[in-house]
Amino acid sequence: MQTRSLKKLLVGTTVLLLAGTLSVIVLGLLQPIKLPEIDEPAHAEPVATTHASTDLQIPDLGTLQRLANHDIRQRLFDPPPKPKPVAPPKPPPNIKLLGTIVNATKSQAMIAGQGGQVELKRVGDIVGEANNTAKILQINADHITVEHEGEKIDIPIVENTGRSR
Repeated sequence: MQTRSLKKLLVGTTVLLLAGTLSVIVLGLLQPIKLPEIDEPAHAEPVATTHASTDLQIPDLGTLQRLANHDIRQRLFDPPPKPKPVAPPKPPPNIKLLGTIVNATKSQAMIAGQGGQVELKRVGDIVGEANNTAKILQINADHITVEHEGEKIDIPIVENTGRSR
């Protein structure tokens, strides 16, 4: 089919559908639908009325006051979680730095050991007691820097005041 004949067919169909729609609307307005009546059974109870009956009890003033003061709003979100208990941080390791030997490539720290002997430690070595240790990060002339529990701590050389020369 050609374009002109298709256009005539579509216009004709549209006109017929509009005419049918208008006729249904006019008939609906001229002849309204009648609703069927429902017969109520004989044993039906009467419907409640809007006037107050005598068998209702009015709540006392205390109950009404509690209802008026009651917060009806609720939280929209959960409360924040309770913080987890944090273990107290370990005390810094008991390290006694007796002296240092500073060299460009092989610096060493003289640390008092548990038996009173002197231990020589380098950068990267672990110092301290078995359950409270630290890692040596840097050795300087007057102190060493250690890492303990993720925190950097400077430990100075212990002054030797109790010995005689």
